[in-house]
Amino acid sequence: QVYAHYILAQAALDRNNFAVAEKEFAIVDELNTSEWGAESKFQIALIKFNNKKLDESEALIYQIPEQYPDQDFWIARGFILLSDIYVARDNEFQAEQTLISVIENYPGDDLKQVANAKLKQLQAGRATTPVEQTEELIDNE
Repeated sequence: QVYAHYILAQAALDRNNFAVAEKEFAIVDELNTSEWGAESKFQIALIKFNNKKLDESEALIYQIPEQYPDQDFWIARGFILLSDIYVARDNEFQAEQTLISVIENYPGDDLKQVANAKLKQLQAGRATTPVEQTEELIDNE
């Protein structure tokens, strides 16, 4: 049953039907304690971020390590998204520190490279890579 909701959520996301995707991801998050649940929590946070609901997105990001402490990938993705929230709030210092934390603590190279690229852009005084481009960077690895 959880897998069906996960597939429905992914299909809705692919069709840009964010309301249905959010609803289905919430069901997966509620029913699953593994990677699917962590990814679902992240996807809901991303949908909230894209809808300019920064406080809600931030709260969800902080729930990922609490609920899914063994899901390093999704925790790091969440904190990279958190850096985008800080940039949206004109808090570049906190965005930088968040990215540095990912670089120093995440065990894999995939998201370290994304965090490094965003950090370099931020330090160069340019806005960080939009979330959509971040997704492309991750998908192309």
